[in-house]
Amino acid sequence: MAAHILLDGSGPATTARLSPGAPGHAATALLATGFRPGRTGTYRLPSWYRADEGYLAVKALHLLADETGMDIDHADRPGLTTLADRIAHRLPGTWTAKITRLTRRVWQEDLAACVWDHHGVLHRALAEHRVPRAAILTDEQRHQLVVIDRPGHPGRLLAAPLAGSGFEDLSAAGIAAAGLPAPDAISLPRDPARAAAALARRLLPHQLQMLHALRVVELEHALRQGQAALAAWDAVSDSLCDAAGQPLDENAYGARQRRRDTQVWDHYRTFLRHAPELLGHVETLNPRILAGHPEARHLTWRLDRLRGALNAGERILHAWQQEVQRMRTVPDPGLHIPYEEAVAERNAEAWTYMDDVLAHGPVLVQLARLHPTSPPPGPHRARRHSRHRLAPASRPVGQSAKPVSRRR
Repeated sequence: MAAHILLDGSGPATTARLSPGAPGHAATALLATGFRPGRTGTYRLPSWYRADEGYLAVKALHLLADETGMDIDHADRPGLTTLADRIAHRLPGTWTAKITRLTRRVWQEDLAACVWDHHGVLHRALAEHRVPRAAILTDEQRHQLVVIDRPGHPGRLLAAPLAGSGFEDLSAAGIAAAGLPAPDAISLPRDPARAAAALARRLLPHQLQMLHALRVVELEHALRQGQAALAAWDAVSDSLCDAAGQPLDENAYGARQRRRDTQVWDHYRTFLRHAPELLGHVETLNPRILAGHPEARHLTWRLDRLRGALNAGERILHAWQQEVQRMRTVPDPGLHIPYEEAVAERNAEAWTYMDDVLAHGPVLVQLARLHPTSPPPGPHRARRHSRHRLAPASRPVGQSAKPVSRRR
């Protein structure tokens, strides 16, 4: 990732060079602010410019870049594009940086809505100041941070977590209702090494702790709703059959069964989205968690069954997404009929694995609740709310939920 315009020098001695792939209006901006092309591919200010005129020309170029979504880098003072790349390369794990250009105010407001801490300094900066660009840092697990130039503080940056990782639709009110503290935005120096160290020490641990607690809440909700769908099916299934257990009306029975399967699939997808991270965490701690546990072998078997159900679900979900894409390209006016049939086939293929998730998912939730991620160091340690505000597990670890009939 490279800036569109690279500057060197200062005042009237400032030179500019276009990076490969720079948009056409980058050259136009240089010409409009007084720069003139030279023989070596560089742009220079006229030799007769005074110091104040050179300063104003560079300032005008920066203002024009903010309005048109261009990125400017300086040899001595790297811009956000270069800084974000260098910070990402220094963070633990594998991170990538991408610049989002906020040339319209509404785009800036959209970004502000995705910042978890709706009362923090970064959210206020997006709400009260003109912020022309932001860097989005993403790791291999889809955790996201946003970094911006701090308005009014040329030597500082601001960083905060974004509501990614499957929580894109979770509002600040939803976080508050769950009793979870939003990670605070922090101020960073423009030195990439110090900025990355501050993120790794002060922000990332708190973000991971919150994500862990949120995933526990999401999986608990999915389990309750999935088991409720099965209980509702049990409540009506007998009334749809005769004394020998045969459906009185095949169409009515099948329609009600398909409705149940679709409801369970929706909650199964919640597990596919959030359970792998929790399961990986629990499996990392497995020897310590299970040491001396009277049901260690049984718990290991149940976690293995859950892992198999998640792996199979990922395969089925991938195939389903490809099938949906294929159906969207078929101009068939009666497509709703084969679509309903495809949904039924998908649910039938996934049913065994959905059943395993509802049966063995409570073990994962209880273990994840009992063994949260490490609390963040430093000032966040005193605000460690999430593991205490969540309700305690209602059953001992390893004890499954109340059995529910799962007759096909």
